Amino acid sequence: MNRMRKTILIIPAYNPPFYFVEYVKDLVKNGFEYILVVDDGSQDDKQKIFTDISGLSGSYIHILTHEKNMGKGRALKDAFTYVLSLDESALDGYIGVLCLDSDGQHLVEDVVRLDGLMTDDYLSCEGDFASTVYMGRRNFDEACVPFKSRYGNKLTRAIFSLLYGVRINDSQTGMRGLSLGALADFNNLDGDRFEYEMNMLIEASRLSYKIREVDIKTHYIKENSESHFRPFVDSFKIYRMILRCFFTKFFN
Repeated sequence: MNRMRKTILIIPAYNPPFYFVEYVKDLVKNGFEYILVVDDGSQDDKQKIFTDISGLSGSYIHILTHEKNMGKGRALKDAFTYVLSLDESALDGYIGVLCLDSDGQHLVEDVVRLDGLMTDDYLSCEGDFASTVYMGRRNFDEACVPFKSRYGNKLTRAIFSLLYGVRINDSQTGMRGLSLGALADFNNLDGDRFEYEMNMLIEASRLSYKIREVDIKTHYIKENSESHFRPFVDSFKIYRMILRCFFTKFFN
């Protein structure tokens, strides 16, 4: 077993693929001892997956359950609120949370690397660490990236940069790290689905958080078919969130 990692992993999961169990096992083998999984209203035939991961040895895996699907944003916010409710003894040794997707897109080696970076920043300058949002950055120019992901992300980051003056290379990445102290700034924002992740970036810019992006491998399984992102509906919600927050700020 590797040394204990310093971050609590948060993984929203809606009808996760069968290989999710092996993915969680690999995270545990690499030293992640506290993993918080949100079962976001998954179907009955997926429940064995959650039973299997909750029984893994060498770690503490807690399952939060939504009776019906409420969306990735709601799952993340509920996970943040749960962590904030824990007492100091439960959080002893942990410095932050690291959010991942359940579709296998985030390689364990990259999760380990981002945890290490957050730990190094915490040890070198706790103040800077506390005011930074850490994000895994994919290379959208690689041939393996699906069309909708490549051009959707490029358009979104261009609009965000134009309106908010913050350059982000991967605005829709699900790999994000926050200090424990930062969770209270993000757990009550608007948005219950993918638009919530955009609202996190909007709020981070409003509060002058630094954005630190870290290169991660671009890894899609079956052309990203396990993703629950709906290109038209969710993109509309994301752009509506970007414009609504901008004009609210402008007119205020």
